[in-house]
Order: sequence, then C-alpha cells, then structure tokens
Amino acid sequence: TQSTGGIFAESLVEAVKIGTPEALSSILKEVAPRVYSFDMLKLNFCSMFIEEALHYASSGLPLERPNSMNKYGLILNDIGFEPMISKLMQKYICPLAAMLYKDYSGDQLSHHHAFIVKYKLGEDVDLREHSDQSVVTLNLCLGKEFEGSTLYFKQIKGEKYETDQIPYHEYQFIPGKAIIHLGDHVHGVNKLLSGERYNLIVWCKKDGKRDLNAID
Repeated sequence: TQSTGGIFAESLVEAVKIGTPEALSSILKEVAPRVYSFDMLKLNFCSMFIEEALHYASSGLPLERPNSMNKYGLILNDIGFEPMISKLMQKYICPLAAMLYKDYSGDQLSHHHAFIVKYKLGEDVDLREHSDQSVVTLNLCLGKEFEGSTLYFKQIKGEKYETDQIPYHEYQFIPGKAIIHLGDHVHGVNKLLSGERYNLIVWCKKDGKRDLNAID
C-alpha cells in the first residue's frame, strides 16, 4: 500500500492539511465559471490506476457500463474500490465542495458513484452535452496520450443569464489534474482526434437526492 504522499500531489495534501479557505483556494484555477482545476494525482499512480482498470477489463469478468451514455469503462465500486474512493471523497473532495458549492449543498456530500471512462478511436470518441446525477462531480484525467477530447461547459441548470447567449468554455485535460464542478453544470466532450484518454469520474451525492446513475 502506498502512502498518500506517493499518490497525491503535494500541493493538494498540504492545502487540505492546513484546511483554511485561503490554503484551499491557492491550489485552484477557475477554468470556467464555477469550474476549477487543480493538481491531484502523481503521474506514476495515474499509470498504475489505468493498468489496474485494463487488467480487470481484460479478465473476462462481467462489466456494467459506467453510466447511460459511456459504453467503454468500468464502475469502480463494483471491483473493490469503494472504500478507497470514499476516503478520497471525504478527505479531498468534501473540503473543496463545501467551500465552493455550499449554495448547492456541496457541504452535504455523503456517498458517490465512481467510474472510469475511456475514449478511443473506434469506441467512444465524444459525449453529447448533459448534466450529471450528482451534487458535485470530480473529473480526473489519468492519461494516456491524446489529442482533442476537450471538455466544454455551458449553462448551470436553473441559473439565469444576463444575455440570451449560452456560455461556452473549453477545458483541455492534463494527466494528473482534476476538475471539480456542479452536477447541474451542462457539459459535454468534443471529438477525440487521436490516442486514448482515460478519466476517473466521481459523482458525489447527498442523501435523498439524485441517486440514479444516469445522465440527464
């Protein structure tokens, strides 16, 4: 078992250890309105995570689709990762979500649906715009090498905008970096041009709301 020092980015570990809003804010970059990126996992652990997923996927054991839209990937809770992801959510996602999204119950996260998605030519290459069945979503790029496959964000459901123009912001994934956003933030994935992209996605939920694992 690796220590958290060998898995997580030092900047994240230190910010969570200090725990103040100033420390947590210092590691965040706002890449779209209310969407933030930060360094999360070390690259060697990202590679190990992908290899573990590929090993399971090639084992012949039954696989359930991670959600109603992605055809390739696997649900981590089904293969023994639920305790690890629960710890990750409680220690690293919850402090950020409580600070950033308290107005959307980001301080009431209690459980999760975690899965890996895979984008590859000839398989899933893009994803239509949608919102998630979560209060807050963490989306972490694991690798490998790829071109295209940018994530785009539009409006937050239920919020009014000053003009008739729907916002549009693109984000280019970088292995080891995560983004955090509201489940109600409409988003999608542009077409993959080459390579393969694997992402770990954690739909963070609260009791009594949004407990379906589908995409709106």
